[in-house]
Amino acid sequence: MKFSEITIKPVSGFGTPLKGDTISGQFCWQAKLDPSLFKQGFEATLKKYQKKPFAIFSSAFLKLKDLYVFKRPSVPVSFFKKNNEQSRKENIKKAKQEKSKEWMLIKDISMIDLSETEFVNEKELSKLLPPQNKALQKNNEFAKAFSQTHNTVNRLTQTTAKGEFAPYICENIFYYTQARLSLFVIFDSDFITLESIKKGLQNIGQWGFGKDASTGMGRFNVEELTELNLPKTENANACYTLAPFVPEKDTYDSIYSKIFVRFGKHGASAALKNPFKNPVIMADESAVMVPENMEDTLKKPYIGQGLTKLSKSIEETIAQGYAPYIPLKTE
Repeated sequence: MKFSEITIKPVSGFGTPLKGDTISGQFCWQAKLDPSLFKQGFEATLKKYQKKPFAIFSSAFLKLKDLYVFKRPSVPVSFFKKNNEQSRKENIKKAKQEKSKEWMLIKDISMIDLSETEFVNEKELSKLLPPQNKALQKNNEFAKAFSQTHNTVNRLTQTTAKGEFAPYICENIFYYTQARLSLFVIFDSDFITLESIKKGLQNIGQWGFGKDASTGMGRFNVEELTELNLPKTENANACYTLAPFVPEKDTYDSIYSKIFVRFGKHGASAALKNPFKNPVIMADESAVMVPENMEDTLKKPYIGQGLTKLSKSIEETIAQGYAPYIPLKTE
């Protein structure tokens, strides 16, 4: 399998976060509309998805020149080295300060060494923004959430009303001016090419990603494709995940993660039937997985499993329960 980075530039706000499983789902819709994206055709490719995924998408991460901004690993502060010369009280105070630094700055994504990694809080991160974003720097932000009012009109009365026709508010996220986001994708060249992945993402960016795409949300441009070497697994003793995923059974000694529940819905014409999928409990991105057998687990450049039987209306529905990972070295 091959490993690549795709740089995108947001050109509007987003009503739905750019998470790997959602990106994968929208890409599958692009392939449904344009089967030429897959070398072996749409239906044949999806049938093999559980054993041979055609592509696995990461969530989108902020990129600042030569730095990637990842979420802090979801591990206890005890994973980080303590200062034996300090008192227990001083170590606890330092641990609380470290825990508030929710972002991790990485230059080399081939492996992460926690003992050599720089962590920053939102205020420190906002100071790294380009100078034209002084307003966000002043407010210690690198992205801004805005509330937007929506109306549902009763077609009989041509007005809003109470209950299901009452106005409601949604939050949309806007990134700072000139922001760049990195998507990482692992793909099997037997099923798809990098150019096809680019084409599918360009279509998503043009027509809009996620919620409120019909009102102009979710637009982005695909700017750069970079082929990367697969991550180095030597000296690693854990995995840092880059997308929400469903862990395989009987594979891990320890799992450190935040829980993410995906309440999925069908899109496009499939929404005309029962639009709701079964909810899926996932480990969110930034999870730290400690495999029972490191060598066997890291033979593949991804972890997790493909998901099926998610829909009562469309039997062949799949979802990305896989995640790309970066090898991690912890104390």
